[in-house]
Amino acid sequence: MPFEIPDNWEWVHINDIAESYLGKTLNKTKDIGESVPYLCSINIQSDYIDMNTIKIAKFNEAEKQKYLLQDGDLLICEGGDAGRSAVWNKNKTMYYQNALHRVRFYEKLNPVFYQRVLSFYKVSKILDNYFKGVTIKHFVQNHYFHLFSLPPLRTHRIVANFRLNRDEK
Repeated sequence: MPFEIPDNWEWVHINDIAESYLGKTLNKTKDIGESVPYLCSINIQSDYIDMNTIKIAKFNEAEKQKYLLQDGDLLICEGGDAGRSAVWNKNKTMYYQNALHRVRFYEKLNPVFYQRVLSFYKVSKILDNYFKGVTIKHFVQNHYFHLFSLPPLRTHRIVANFRLNRDEK
């Protein structure tokens, strides 16, 4: 665990409190479908999303459903300036590619709180322990599974509910 937390808090697995996926892997020669706007790592800045440079790629219908951003999605850079993050809060149709992790929290957990937690981890160098790679650091999904904590009253209800729902799938 990154550090000590109060006894009445609990470290939780990311899959107990959110869905987390990498974005679409782009391949200009094989991609088919509609040309749509998408975000990549250059768009994700510390605490905000830069909309000045929006790229376009082809996404088929299944990909459009899977990679469509929703209000409140936490976007985390996978490489480059790994761990940099921002929350999507725009009223626009937008997708994301595989340089980004998209975390969609359950139970109306506040994504801004967790984005601030990640920013703190990044500035305090805690995230450095979770990067893979020598020259180019990558924030691999399996490595940040236990970086989030919850206070006790919500923990048991949320974790129990979503473990049950996940096991039923």
